[in-house]
Amino acid sequence: MPEIIHEPPVMPDGPTLIAALAAKREILTNMPATEVLHAMRLDARSAAGIAGGSLPRIARHRAALIAEFGERARALLDDLPTVVYATYQAAYDVDAAEDDSDMRELHRQVLEEHQLIAGDLDALANRKIIDRSRIDAGRSILGYRTTVDSTFVLLSLTRSLWMTIQGRTLLTEADLERIEAKAQAMLDRLNQREQRATRMPTRELRDRALTLLVRTYDEIRRMLTFVRWAQGDADEIAPSLYARRGRKHGGTDTDPPDEDVEPTPEPEPTPAPIVIEGPNNGGGPFAP
Repeated sequence: MPEIIHEPPVMPDGPTLIAALAAKREILTNMPATEVLHAMRLDARSAAGIAGGSLPRIARHRAALIAEFGERARALLDDLPTVVYATYQAAYDVDAAEDDSDMRELHRQVLEEHQLIAGDLDALANRKIIDRSRIDAGRSILGYRTTVDSTFVLLSLTRSLWMTIQGRTLLTEADLERIEAKAQAMLDRLNQREQRATRMPTRELRDRALTLLVRTYDEIRRMLTFVRWAQGDADEIAPSLYARRGRKHGGTDTDPPDEDVEPTPEPEPTPAPIVIEGPNNGGGPFAP
């Protein structure tokens, strides 16, 4: 079969990782649980990297694939970049969900501001300028949300007393604005985290994105195998997601272990078979 490389690849118009995952979220959410390939010995980002790196090579054979397999090939080729980006984002979301360092830092900053404003109000209470009992509603700092809530309570109290305490407190209006901004940032972060908790768990979404990537990429690879049967270079165009990755040789005699290499390769998961309609010359990969 002659090679056809005239049709330019159709790529998404400047997709972002977030937009790609958003575009696939409904499909991933509705994917039957029995079809999700759980516990694959395959890293989502590594798989996305292999598939993404193959996109330019696959694109060179786009016209040949469409000529042989029609609209099914066109749809898969158009979809693959978005699936790759969605898989990347789903993997990054797992890392973000499991990394609480930004929340801890926000909490540290807001806690410092809470102590500042509470200490100043206590000093005013010691001088009998304000009633100490009014501070008690904003003292609790047990937990992230409680710290934020208490800080807002003390901010509100300070502003309500401003005409009385202005000139008697070390706090300034600029201080109050700074404290409010930090508390608001932490409140927004808390709300975002809680909103994510009501959606599909990030690990489950990542597994579903990886499943979609494996199936989409595998089907394209099988089409390529048919189209490039005579040349025998389908694996060079689109390597297996489970292929061993080459080591990076350094200046030492012994290479460090490659974390991306599986010590005991397992057979690739087999997605639902596809029906390939094309000429059967008796020697192609889809011949019975």
